[in-house]
Amino acid sequence: MTLAYWQRVDGTLIQEFRVVSRSATCSHRDLDGLIICGGEVIAVQAKTGRLNLPLLGQALFSRDFLARWHPRQVRTVALCGLDDGVLGPLARAEGIEVEVPPGHERRPADVDSYIAALLEAYWRQVGGTLLDRYSLVEASATTDHQRAHGVIVTGDMRRVPRGAARHLSLRGAEVTIVHTAPGLGMYVLGRAYFTRHIALTAHAPAVRSVVVCQRDDSVLRPLAEARGIEIVRLTSDDGVK
Repeated sequence: MTLAYWQRVDGTLIQEFRVVSRSATCSHRDLDGLIICGGEVIAVQAKTGRLNLPLLGQALFSRDFLARWHPRQVRTVALCGLDDGVLGPLARAEGIEVEVPPGHERRPADVDSYIAALLEAYWRQVGGTLLDRYSLVEASATTDHQRAHGVIVTGDMRRVPRGAARHLSLRGAEVTIVHTAPGLGMYVLGRAYFTRHIALTAHAPAVRSVVVCQRDDSVLRPLAEARGIEIVRLTSDDGVK
């Protein structure tokens, strides 16, 4: 997919470009491709399935990584096998170009990092009503399910299991969107950033977005916080089993 896109736009292609090196406090981060055209650089991230939240996270934060080097112009492109009727407009509103090259229409399973113990521990700390794996968007012919790992609504301390909250509306509610992951990464940040936007379109007047993880990342954390995503690190000392 990356090669086919490069052949259309020209320039110099560096495949598997390492934009962040591993250190004691962060993981390495790679672009599927970096295309250099004069003073313009293009970050390319590709997945062979339908446009999804992890791919959008890669595309969004890849641009942030490159912007730190102050090129004249930075573009970011998400290559996928199928566009998405909900996520596509959100991506383009953020300046992410979505391209669907011909011949790449497979639909592999989405990569999910849901960790029940992290969600449970965070909810026990903050209280409220927890909607477990709440579906913000139902699947249709033009979009897949878009789920939050958890939605916490201000109110009584109770847990609503997956599926039971399907018909509960977020209209007028103050909510916290929660996503979990073993380590802070671009996949989970894509979920956190874009599900917040989806929740706001569901008429929730105030939406916080929180990522609960066990391993922090010194490079990604400030980029996430600059986009309004709160990072909470929990360990066994916090009751995580």
